[in-house]
Amino acid sequence: MLLIGVIFIMLVIVRVLIMVAFLTLLERVVLAHVHRRSGPNMVGFQGLTQAIADAVKLITKEYMQRLQSSGVIFHISRIFIFVVSTLN
Repeated sequence: MLLIGVIFIMLVIVRVLIMVAFLTLLERVVLAHVHRRSGPNMVGFQGLTQAIADAVKLITKEYMQRLQSSGVIFHISRIFIFVVSTLN
């Protein structure tokens, strides 16, 4: 029973992630038409893999930090900015 529940939850999560990826693509295409420019068709066929490319870029992004700065304050400030921006 537990295995079936875990599999069901994983399937729901995968479906939601796929829906978000396609809705992101749809949003980009609509915004491209509104701005009268070509859409996100640079990665993959008709831009279908653009969301995956963006996720890989975000995961592999390297953060620059000065040697003299505090690593704790550096990470806390990023979290603080994220929290403040989502509250508004």
